[in-house]
Amino acid sequence: MRVLLVDNNTEFQTNIRGLLSDYDVDTIHFRSLSTLSKKALREYDLIVLSGGTGPTVKRNHHQYGLEVDIILHSKTPIIGICLGAQLIAHTYGARLTKLPKRVKGIVKIFGVRQNPFNYFYHGERVFASHEWRITDLPHELECLAASGDGVEMFRHVKKPIYGLQFHPERRLERNSGPRIFRQIVSELIG
Repeated sequence: MRVLLVDNNTEFQTNIRGLLSDYDVDTIHFRSLSTLSKKALREYDLIVLSGGTGPTVKRNHHQYGLEVDIILHSKTPIIGICLGAQLIAHTYGARLTKLPKRVKGIVKIFGVRQNPFNYFYHGERVFASHEWRITDLPHELECLAASGDGVEMFRHVKKPIYGLQFHPERRLERNSGPRIFRQIVSELIG
């Protein structure tokens, strides 16, 4: 199985690759996506849009045009992490709002409706680090888990697309993020 990791200036590329260690992972910087043909993109079984320190999604959405094209048109399953999740949400019309204070650390998330990840109903601990929150999802996206700060996990209702506002690749020993991420990968590509 082949995975394309789109690097949005993440400091934790190695950690994400570690979560995908069972797969053949190719990494490309988001500004270099134009070097991949549409045919080459179709050869991947999964695309992961990383978090990172790239330009903020709400104010610089145009700088992510190639990722937006992938989100809207690719038939390949996609998982967005933090900035990648914000990009997916914003692309479909969700609201992004700046938090009064950056969220950084372990947060508890809860399931908001019946879904394949029902263990959320008892709450799960994940690592979060973001300045923007996702709210007001459009009808194409359904919230699977939330925290007091907003949507933490969502999926597209018809396409194989998931967004994780939290960081499954951070502080692996102290939270459920890695297990949640691997479960989604397993659901999408086996």
